[in-house]
Amino acid sequence: KYIVRKLYFEYKMSQKEIANRLGITQAAVSQYIKGIRGVKEIELSEETQKIIDEICKGIINVDNTSQTRYLFCKICNIVLNSNCGNNIR
Repeated sequence: KYIVRKLYFEYKMSQKEIANRLGITQAAVSQYIKGIRGVKEIELSEETQKIIDEICKGIINVDNTSQTRYLFCKICNIVLNSNCGNNIR
């Protein structure tokens, strides 16, 4: 949700382009943007915000896919090890 919204609002990517880059449907992108899909708003740590920024840069610069995958894994681990990850397990 946060990555999709950042790509859409800050990087001005189209919904279709975001969907293609992330391998999801345009409808899913639309729902993330509208807040219909994804977790409710949570407070993100500074570390998590920095990782989201790096992921977005990696998505825009398509040539950095292995680093972007690594960052996705890192952010998943942060969420799973935090209080907000308790409902995901």
